[in-house]
Amino acid sequence: MSKCVSSHSVWSRPPLPLTLLTIVLVLFLLILVKTLAPKGNLPLGEATTTPRPIPLFTDSSALACLPTNTIREQGKVVRVVDGDTVEVEINGSLFNVRYIGIDTPESTIRIEYFGAEAAARNQALVDGREVTLIKDVSETDRYGRLLRYVLVGEIFINFELVRGGYANALRYPPDVACAEVFHMAEHKAREEGLGLWAPRP
Repeated sequence: MSKCVSSHSVWSRPPLPLTLLTIVLVLFLLILVKTLAPKGNLPLGEATTTPRPIPLFTDSSALACLPTNTIREQGKVVRVVDGDTVEVEINGSLFNVRYIGIDTPESTIRIEYFGAEAAARNQALVDGREVTLIKDVSETDRYGRLLRYVLVGEIFINFELVRGGYANALRYPPDVACAEVFHMAEHKAREEGLGLWAPRP
C-alpha cells in the first residue's frame, strides 16, 4: 500500500530561500519608509517648502572701501539688539557694536516703520555667526559702543542692509571710508523700490 502524504505537511514550512527573500523584502520596505518619512513633528497638512532666500549684494567693489591699515578683530555675535547694533563676544568679553555709516529704523524703545523688518534681516545675517570687525577712525560712539564695519565671511553687513533697503546711508565723520559706497547702495535700493523704499500699502 502506498503512503498518502498530507498536503498540510508539505506546505507547513515554506522553502528556506522563500523565507529569506521575504525577510529581506520586509527589511527593505521598513528602511525605505523610514527614509522617506518627513522629519520633525509637523502638523498634518503643514507646508514643508523652504522660504525663498533673500539675495545678497556684496561684491568686490563694495569690499574695496574697507580700511586695510586699521584694527581687525574676530568675534561671535551673541545677540542682535536691533537693525544696526549687535552684541559680540571678543576674546571672552562682551561688547556692543554699532555698524558704521548706516542707520536703521528703531525697533526697541520706540517702533518706527520697517524697524522690525530691519532687525529681523540683521538677525538673519549675523545671529550666532563668527564676524570680522573692522575699525575706521573712531573706537567708540558716545554710548560706548564699538564702531565697526562688520563682515560675515565675505558678506559686508553694513552694505547689505543699505543695499537691501533696510537702512539709510548716513555720513558720521570722521568714519567715512565707505560713505560713498553706502550712498550709491541706497540710491540703487531707492531706484529698485526695496525695503524702506517700496510703495507703502
